[in-house]
Amino acid sequence: MKHHFHIENMKCNGCVVNVEKSIASLPGVTTVQVDLEGRSAVVEGEIAPERIIQAISKAGYPTSLQA
Repeated sequence: MKHHFHIENMKCNGCVVNVEKSIASLPGVTTVQVDLEGRSAVVEGEIAPERIIQAISKAGYPTSLQA
């Protein structure tokens, strides 16, 4: 499954790395693409979107699922 997320408070490439690491460490995630300009992420894998939102939010970036 592919999920799209809106991520707030990303301001630099360091933020992108933090978000990518937070997502990639989750079991079931196969690919992660984080876009600083678009403040978004696309995640593929067999994982509930709520788990991804929790991981990103825990890293300090408020997140919501995009339709």
